[in-house]
Amino acid sequence: MGKWCVVKCNCFEPEPDLPSAKARNTDCSHKGIFLELWPGDLIGLGYGIEDAFGKASGFEFFTKIGDWQQYEDEYLKLSPEDAQLWELEIEQLKRYLSGEESMGWHERRKWDEYFATHPPLYSTINEILEDGLNLIRASQKMSRPIEFFW
Repeated sequence: MGKWCVVKCNCFEPEPDLPSAKARNTDCSHKGIFLELWPGDLIGLGYGIEDAFGKASGFEFFTKIGDWQQYEDEYLKLSPEDAQLWELEIEQLKRYLSGEESMGWHERRKWDEYFATHPPLYSTINEILEDGLNLIRASQKMSRPIEFFW
């Protein structure tokens, strides 16, 4: 299947108590999926963060998304509460990259070296961060988890 990530909508939910487990669909125009995207560049960004800042860097969710060992049966779920914490990581990284806050000389050197040899495949770093924020906003709007598939 490949890597994928999704936030499901609220209008398509199975009713678990029914023997047939039929799904309710209240004019769902998006077939149960509110937002989905390929998370490869998010995963790659997590690798770069781990390389520059280390595993215990305060960027727990970026490193978790990029670590296949955190996935159970190739599945990882970030709850809406986790998504709020991930948003703080994204905002901190944006402050570092804009120069609003100092990343630290060693971390900046490691960051630049990593992304010089491992550039994102399809997006700029700012676009990748915006993808993460879009997933978070979708999770908050739907009160649903962000689901990653390895």
